[in-house]
Amino acid sequence: MSFSPPRKNLAARMGGWSAKHRWTALGLWIVFVIAAVAIGIAVGQVNVSNARLGDGESGHINRVIDDANFTSHAHEMVLVQSQNLTAKDAAFRSGVTSVIAKVGSYDQVIKVENPYSKAYPGQITKDGHSALVRFQISGDSETAPDRIQPVMDGVASLRAANPDLSIREFGEASATHVLNDKINADFANARNVSLPLTMIILLIAFGALVAAGIPVLLAFSAVLATFGLNSIVSHVIPTVDVAQEVILMIGMAVGVDYSLFYLQRERRERLATKPADTAAISAAKQALRAVKRSGDAEAVVSAKQSVREAKQQSMQNRRSALEMAASTSGQAVLISGFTVMIAMAGMLISGDATFVALGVASMLVVAAAMVGSLTGLPAVLSLLGDRVERGRVLSWFTYPVRKAAGTGNRVSTRSASGQGRIWATILDRVLRRPVVAVVVAGGLLVALALPALTIKTETPTFKFLPPNLEVVKTYNAVQKAFPGKGDPATVAFKTGNVNSPEARQAIADFKKAAVATGQVNLPIDVTTNPAGTVAVMTVPIQGDGANAASQQAVRTLRDRVIPATIGRDLPGADVGVTGDTASSMDFNSLMKVRTPIVFAFVLGLAFLLMLVTFRSIVIPIKAILLNLLSVGAAYGVLVLIFQHGIGQSLLGFHSTGTIANWLPLFLFVILFGLSMDYHVFILSRVKELVDNGMATEDAVTEGIKDTAGTVTSAAIVMVGVFGLFATLSVLDVKQLGVGAAAAVLIDATVIRGVLLPATMKLLGDWNWYLPSWLEWLPTLTSHGSVAPDSGTRSPIDGEPVTA
Repeated sequence: MSFSPPRKNLAARMGGWSAKHRWTALGLWIVFVIAAVAIGIAVGQVNVSNARLGDGESGHINRVIDDANFTSHAHEMVLVQSQNLTAKDAAFRSGVTSVIAKVGSYDQVIKVENPYSKAYPGQITKDGHSALVRFQISGDSETAPDRIQPVMDGVASLRAANPDLSIREFGEASATHVLNDKINADFANARNVSLPLTMIILLIAFGALVAAGIPVLLAFSAVLATFGLNSIVSHVIPTVDVAQEVILMIGMAVGVDYSLFYLQRERRERLATKPADTAAISAAKQALRAVKRSGDAEAVVSAKQSVREAKQQSMQNRRSALEMAASTSGQAVLISGFTVMIAMAGMLISGDATFVALGVASMLVVAAAMVGSLTGLPAVLSLLGDRVERGRVLSWFTYPVRKAAGTGNRVSTRSASGQGRIWATILDRVLRRPVVAVVVAGGLLVALALPALTIKTETPTFKFLPPNLEVVKTYNAVQKAFPGKGDPATVAFKTGNVNSPEARQAIADFKKAAVATGQVNLPIDVTTNPAGTVAVMTVPIQGDGANAASQQAVRTLRDRVIPATIGRDLPGADVGVTGDTASSMDFNSLMKVRTPIVFAFVLGLAFLLMLVTFRSIVIPIKAILLNLLSVGAAYGVLVLIFQHGIGQSLLGFHSTGTIANWLPLFLFVILFGLSMDYHVFILSRVKELVDNGMATEDAVTEGIKDTAGTVTSAAIVMVGVFGLFATLSVLDVKQLGVGAAAAVLIDATVIRGVLLPATMKLLGDWNWYLPSWLEWLPTLTSHGSVAPDSGTRSPIDGEPVTA
């Protein structure tokens, strides 16, 4: 009885075409990268305007203000203080006068306020030891940070000339200028270190320079292409600056992972035939040399033909190894990539413009890395052939590490099973006592996840910056001396005529009622737009802008003061509160509503994709539970370190007692997607073995041991890349790095090395259970060598189920 071989899956067809048309495929990939970068540079990047950011009431009011065509200037202030002198002393007054004269001498400075003037009350503290000189920077506030340096230099010169006074500048432009320099320097260091660090890790894993360089180059080319693609897409969906760092972090992680999966499988398949091919070619060449000495012309022709045939056979075997890698690991890459993109797509329904921008950027870089791995990588491997093993360096040093991790001796001579001693030892013990393994490992992760139940979040403010930065010290000093002036609330209302008697009365009533609450300080500044339709009030509130006092002040303004004043005097006016505190509160309210929706969206689509991929209802349920467990444990680690301050001295930060409010949702979609990489890769190998007739228990043992080295190498790369972000100065970025690194480490060790094999051992053939009413689901063939009667039997109905 004859049967037709199964139709090749999409990854196999892509890899086969790329290997056959290697120069074309590689050229197309290079052209794509260059074109994306060139077009991206040409069209430029469109960022979400700060004025268009925000959610709920604060976001709406931001847009009202932005649409009102205000002449937006950056506000600055110089804090003059003395422990001994007061504002009444001549030396103190002279220092203030010098500040007024100095900052007023710059062309870009306008509206300098004299704190001694009755027109600007509340700018000298009651004890007289502190005074504020406020002014504005002309022109667009968005470009003010680029023009503030001369003013900052001038203030610094005054500080040196007045040793008895503390003279420090703080404001929108100066703070942004300093912070941009600091953040850019941090990220530049991360970018500069990430490539060599990844290269070193892969060099240890492979022991060959060429093999180690391929994943790095492919991942970096995908990152470069995505920078350009993101700029192009930003003209439709505006992006944010931090998207570039997210692209780098995710792109290097998944790009290297996908290349590792593909390359290691190709090398493993090639190992099965290479020794025989090498021996055959060597023997044919030796025979050729012998017949040449005999002078027999016909024998020489025959011997040359034998050499050609041996080389052709070797080439055919290399092609077969590449085809097998494409149909197995390539298919795992394809499924992993779509799973990751599904997770990232969750950010698109978050309702927040920043999350949408990050979701688009993340999906673009994953798609680029996936396409590059399925096209450019097979082309490179086809071109290089066995030359991928060249450049063996430090083999005497890297061999023990690779042997222990399970990555073999070197690329060409790794063991057929790839069973590292450490993983083999752990897995053997786990499979002997699966119940104990589940209880111990599961209990450990649950214990780690429990602190996440007490998580407290807040919008990152100056508290999230290194406290030794001068700008942070100045901000804290301003907040202490003049509460609310460093981070005031903004109240705006839109009506037919903000200069009408009714509107002026409403503003007066608002000021009086707001100050009477005891939660608002003077002065309350009022500005109107040129059309006279929108009035904006800057309202200093109690607290530091992020604590309970500030939040209560915003609630008081919204719930009591505004309804009793502006709401009463101007019925129908569009009025609301914005500012950092209000924006943080509105963001948190939005996340309470949208987070369950995002979770349901990501988990639901991931379930469906894995259901179709593995034709099992058990596999996707278990995968989701295990991934949620690893994410929960990562949340717990974050809370323990950053909320409770455990190990803060080691990581070089000062705990604020909170987690950045954007981090939990962002980490969930990132980590859920990335953790699926390992899960799909390992299960694809187990599924392949089961499809070829191996018992589930044996397939689990062989499959996990066989992939252990690759998963270990990939995890180390991810932990290394994410760990770089943990070294940065900004606290929310540090939290991202620690959380991501912890999750990947937990996922690649406890989850994949203990809980996954233990649960699969306990479930046995139940792993592949598919209800009969789902038999209509399509089959995603993972490879082309499945025997016609292979498969397992369902423990429920006894019907064959293709795993």
